[in-house]
Amino acid sequence: MKEVSVCLSGGGARGAIHLGVLQYMLDHDYSIKAISGTSIGALLGSMIAGGHEPRELIELMLRKHIIQLFTPVPLSKGGLFSLKKIEKLILSKLPYNFFTDLKIPFYCCATNLSTGEYEIFSSGTLHDKILASISVPLIFEPVTINGDVFVDGGLLNNLPVEPLLKHGYPVIGVHVNNYTFKKLSSPNDILKRVISISVRRSVLENSEKCDIFINPFLEKEYAMFNLKVAKELFETGYDEALKILD
Repeated sequence: MKEVSVCLSGGGARGAIHLGVLQYMLDHDYSIKAISGTSIGALLGSMIAGGHEPRELIELMLRKHIIQLFTPVPLSKGGLFSLKKIEKLILSKLPYNFFTDLKIPFYCCATNLSTGEYEIFSSGTLHDKILASISVPLIFEPVTINGDVFVDGGLLNNLPVEPLLKHGYPVIGVHVNNYTFKKLSSPNDILKRVISISVRRSVLENSEKCDIFINPFLEKEYAMFNLKVAKELFETGYDEALKILD
């Protein structure tokens, strides 16, 4: 039995890569002792920490059309869409609401807009922390926790490895945003590129703290909300884990 901690990056639908890596680990006698994640890494990581298996979650991603998870809200809410449907999805998989109810120690990273710093949560209520971590700015409405406003943790720390270091197990980091950008042909392309450059810097710094860093190169960008390619990305993660961990 190989005992490890795992850190899962953000990356939208590309998070299916995480599930492929985790499935390989499950198939090859790895025991996960702690999980840390941000954005989609926090969402999927919490469900793994709750006892769900990767193949189960990839089937869930394939069954869900992205429109089923988006509910438009007034722009005054701070985003285009509500997190209510995603909250229901979380509740269906994690019908309890405290970190202490999870089977594996779990850490969740979110960006505090009130302080300008990221925070890593590991105690108290669970669902609001996951929702804060996945609240992509301007896409989803922010989440308020104890009076502070939170959005996607990946903005400031897209590979939150720090809390895993104290556990003493080898740390495996998984990053899912290693791809060549297409030509910058619109303001939206430029905005995405600017955000990506900022996010990638935190990943590079924290990847050096990992004992093993899994960072598969993707031949194309893969849209953040395209769940139709989840199976393809799952296989990419599994194959990359085979190469790195074998």
